[in-house]
Amino acid sequence: MKQKKKDANLMSTRQLIRRCFGLVFRYGCGRYLTISAITLLTAAFAIANLYVTEYFFDRVGTMIGGGTFAGLLVPMLVYFGFLAVNRLVPDLIGNYSWRLLHEIERRLFRLVNAKASRLPPVLYEQKSFQDEMEKARYGAGQGIVWYVEIFRYFLCYNLPICLAMSWYLFNLKPILVITVALIFLPVFLTEIMQAKLHARKEEAVAPLRRKMEYYENCLTRKEHFKEVRLLGATRFFRKRYQDVQTDFIAEEWKVVRKEKIVEFLSRVITLLGYGGVLWLLIDALVAGEIGVGAFAAVFTALRDFFDNMDSLVWDLTRGLSQSAGKASNTLRFLDYEEEHGEPQKPQNGEIVLENVSFAYPDREENAVDSVSLTIREGETVAIVGENGAGKSTLVRLLTGLYPPSTGKVTVGGVDTAVADPGGIRKHFSAVFQQYGKYKFNLRENIAIGSGDLDDTHGNAEAACEKAGIDLSSEAYPNGIETNLAKEFGGVDLSGGQWQRVAIARGLYRQHDIILLDEPTAAIDPLEESRLYESFAEISKGKTSVLVTHRLGSARIADRIVVMEKGKITEVGSHDELIAKNGTYAEMFAAQAEWYR
Repeated sequence: MKQKKKDANLMSTRQLIRRCFGLVFRYGCGRYLTISAITLLTAAFAIANLYVTEYFFDRVGTMIGGGTFAGLLVPMLVYFGFLAVNRLVPDLIGNYSWRLLHEIERRLFRLVNAKASRLPPVLYEQKSFQDEMEKARYGAGQGIVWYVEIFRYFLCYNLPICLAMSWYLFNLKPILVITVALIFLPVFLTEIMQAKLHARKEEAVAPLRRKMEYYENCLTRKEHFKEVRLLGATRFFRKRYQDVQTDFIAEEWKVVRKEKIVEFLSRVITLLGYGGVLWLLIDALVAGEIGVGAFAAVFTALRDFFDNMDSLVWDLTRGLSQSAGKASNTLRFLDYEEEHGEPQKPQNGEIVLENVSFAYPDREENAVDSVSLTIREGETVAIVGENGAGKSTLVRLLTGLYPPSTGKVTVGGVDTAVADPGGIRKHFSAVFQQYGKYKFNLRENIAIGSGDLDDTHGNAEAACEKAGIDLSSEAYPNGIETNLAKEFGGVDLSGGQWQRVAIARGLYRQHDIILLDEPTAAIDPLEESRLYESFAEISKGKTSVLVTHRLGSARIADRIVVMEKGKITEVGSHDELIAKNGTYAEMFAAQAEWYR
């Protein structure tokens, strides 16, 4: 499915500003404007502090020339009052803005997650989409929020102070402004060069970083450690990790070394310029061009001014460019076309596939090829075939999770291509081979798909009984309330026990049609047989689709569909297909040998 999305390189600065500010203001407009106003006021106090400092030291000079200490009392109080405001208020604003920014970040994360839940499931088959989603989550905070924050702080604090300080210096001695500009020209160029070097570094080290994370997971993650320890592969993965880490450090150092050399030369030039400004100030003071107060004001404010200029240059070059790229990733993700359709309600549990084909993104061959099949209401159909035959893909098509490339799928007379997908899926329940192991208690694990996590009707226990979960066993010390996360003080279930939990989850959800896609792979054949016999009783009157490799279990179905290379090659009951002596009969005879 092609998606309508805007390329980040084509998004103008005006569009980026409009959309980023719009999103941030949506979640904190009033408070954000309040912070901006206070920041402007703080900048005004910092600017006024120049004149207050000049006034204070001029009065000190007057006192030395014969004035009284009493005449210095008011200037001293004013001076220390402004000093306190300039030292304390920024910290208070910083704490408040930090809290607000993180709250906006959390809301943007929720926005991205909500967007992901409304996108077509077939997108998750694309590696590029997985990368886009990861970058969108990262860009919500590090991109959109900080892009707006850099603009806000630049406009409300850095820029007013730098302009006011430049005007102040110009009035004292015009050459001071020119000197400052010449000092920060190399700083500006340095930031541009470092931004380019940083981009090259990320391009070089990103693949190595992913490899390091993978090898680290193989050494430390729960799902890997048993096999790694038992097979003695720890040394292998440690060696791989160390080799990649060495390459990572070497690649990073190539760029860091250049960055540090450029930064060092820039700092040397800035330091020489700083000394030059001080020399000009002293020369102007000795020549009587400026007073002691002006000299003291500039001398005390010069370092803060340099820091502000440094911050301003960084914001304009590296900060904005980096956050703009990250913000564009999030905005591009938010532009993905969502699932949509007409609100139509299926009239029954019949499923019809008419000449349906489907190919996964970036693949030319069809996973399902020209399939036509009718599953009648209340019928149990088993889908069998070798690995890669297209069974699971067919299940995703008949549920409407994936749209067919060609052909038509209807559920209860409703075309899945035009109907609201959410409305279609309300009629389904499913147990997939790759099921979720949620770190909640047993009741919540079962009720999670129904919207009734509190299980107000107490149906979770009934679902456990149907799925063969013995709540009185030692495996569930707290019964239905047993926590299923060992790392959070709960219990650790076996694969077969988890599979029963997944089956109970599927049975708990209200449904007209239920799908079981290899749900018993971790359960022994005898227990599987009992479970399917129970399932046959439970599903009477409801449409059921069963995907399985164990053909003995398929005998409970009214009809069996045999798939080979994406096509349906045989359809019939167990006895009919055995009598036909085709692919199904051959597969059944081969599996029967396992139990002799």
